[in-house]
Amino acid sequence: MTRPNFLFIMTDTQATNMVGCYSGKPLNTNNIDNLAAEGIRFNSAYTCSPVCTPARAGLFTGIYANQSGPWTNNIAPGKNISTMGRYFKDAGYHTCYIGKWHLDGHDYFGTGECPPEWDADYWYDGARYLAELTDKEIGLWRNGLNSIDDLRANNIDETFTWAHRISNRAVDFLQRPERSATPFLLVISYDEPHHPFTCPAEYLEKYQDFYYDLGAKAHDSLVDKPEHHRLWAQAMPSPVGEDGRYRHPLYFACNDFVDDQIGRVMKSLTP
Repeated sequence: MTRPNFLFIMTDTQATNMVGCYSGKPLNTNNIDNLAAEGIRFNSAYTCSPVCTPARAGLFTGIYANQSGPWTNNIAPGKNISTMGRYFKDAGYHTCYIGKWHLDGHDYFGTGECPPEWDADYWYDGARYLAELTDKEIGLWRNGLNSIDDLRANNIDETFTWAHRISNRAVDFLQRPERSATPFLLVISYDEPHHPFTCPAEYLEKYQDFYYDLGAKAHDSLVDKPEHHRLWAQAMPSPVGEDGRYRHPLYFACNDFVDDQIGRVMKSLTP
């Protein structure tokens, strides 16, 4: 019996209400929506943590953070903890991880070092992306591309973005002739629509006047939630106005852009 291949696609900070197949809103997530229409859509699936590293640890180890180790972003899973990659590799699969990792106890961008359970030739965490940029480009990517004018003045197109380069590697991996010889697990992990919100200007132009009506929850005082929820909400700037409308052109633009990058990968699977 032929063993199946597995393609695991992740985005970051993309809530269900920011995807058309859940919200019904015109968010231009057509490729994700098509996957949902052709497969299974989960309506009661929740992350085990609202914090990046613990949430990722849960996904890739299958156990809660109180067992695997990371309860915040700068703590890695214990060395005795196996990830999905290890289990698949031990089962004879070619295991490949392309994109944001954030499970090495380092900062957001990673160390550039590939864990032994993944293919080092395709490993492409944030550190490896930044290593391809000049110092000026790194400065722009981190905090200098916040408007259409910024993007156009610096000639930013899709080839500059981490997402586009992640998709390039994924397509290359999938189209290699040797893929038919060994079953594989490929994880593609995009940073978008998480900040620093980098995408071509034409995406940002589409959302200058766009808003998302959050309804009653936009005015939730969190009075019935633990105190740390309220403290966090107070510390974070909110793009939601008094009218309950969520206005964030950069977020919506990257939400749209990453869907197109997913579409590039899916198209490469079509004979």
